[in-house]
Amino acid sequence: MALGAAHERLDTSALCSRFPYLRFPDGAEGVWEPTSSGYISARRLVSAQITAARAGGCRHYESEAISVSEDVSEEGHLFAVTLADGRVLFSRRVLVACGAFTNGPHALLPTGEMTGNSDGHGSAKSSGDDPLKDKLGCGAHLQLDLNNHTTQTVHFCLGEVDAARLRSMPSVIAKFPSWWAYVLPPIVYPDGRCVIKLGGARSEGGMGTSPSSSHSQEDGQEDGHAAPLQGAAKAPPFGAHPLPTPTHLINWYRSGGDVRAV
Repeated sequence: MALGAAHERLDTSALCSRFPYLRFPDGAEGVWEPTSSGYISARRLVSAQITAARAGGCRHYESEAISVSEDVSEEGHLFAVTLADGRVLFSRRVLVACGAFTNGPHALLPTGEMTGNSDGHGSAKSSGDDPLKDKLGCGAHLQLDLNNHTTQTVHFCLGEVDAARLRSMPSVIAKFPSWWAYVLPPIVYPDGRCVIKLGGARSEGGMGTSPSSSHSQEDGQEDGHAAPLQGAAKAPPFGAHPLPTPTHLINWYRSGGDVRAV
């Protein structure tokens, strides 16, 4: 491999022999990474990032941000971040990192009334020759061209016997011409369930030809997806449904899933 990672190439026979509890299509080939690979625990990752940030002098506030507004004060602050608990934080810069929820339901992006300069502090002033004019109205918050859509995951809850039997199972990312998938090994969730998680999608454009044991993510906040689908920025994967507004997105995110999609 280009990065020099330790690995083995396995044909279908070797895959079935090495991992008898997994079944691969005829002709499948795999890349097995025995070390420095696996899945990423989203909860542990966030905890580690918070610990590192605090060690670097950052302050951590355990609350939801509900709005960001311009607030030029005597101290030179440019932005005011209002939290759900009523506190207001002031900062010269604000990094919005909330993925699919960037456009809402909370007002976290700039408005057409905001001013500033281009020195990295960030601003969005709407004017006659501003390329953002079509996106920003007076007082209206910027909306990014996001293409949110549903995705499918399945949790298989294991008993003690199966959890022990599959204890050494690797993380798997499978890529084939018409579908891709990821499978995580048994993981104990905060609610006590021992779960194998399966995700993926059918794709009309194809994604490659071979499965591999590699990196993924877990814990319900995971993405764990393989490489993006061709044309993913234009259309949802086959079988997925668009989520055109923040209301659609949050209602789907809070729903209990749809067994008909399994």
